[in-house]
Amino acid sequence: EDGTDEEDGGSAGYSDRDAINMRSAFAHVLTDSCRSVSTAVAAVLILFFGFEARKTDALCSLIVAAFVISTSVDVCKMWCTLACADIRGVCGWRVSR
Repeated sequence: EDGTDEEDGGSAGYSDRDAINMRSAFAHVLTDSCRSVSTAVAAVLILFFGFEARKTDALCSLIVAAFVISTSVDVCKMWCTLACADIRGVCGWRVSR
């Protein structure tokens, strides 16, 4: 045993499922950080430049939401690919190209 996990398509003991979990965790940390930064920027804009609080917060929330969606797309694609592979493996389906 050399530590590779050929059956799951990974190397050094990591599978594709581990990669999805790591990407999901990384995306979560990034979006939390993005929200923290946007909150600080909104506070500066409101306190020092007189921006309207509700509109500034709403705009920052929309920007963060767009970021969350964009980071989630890749993880969803990976998950769908693995789910389809599992279904094909369980059902014995073969996909011809």
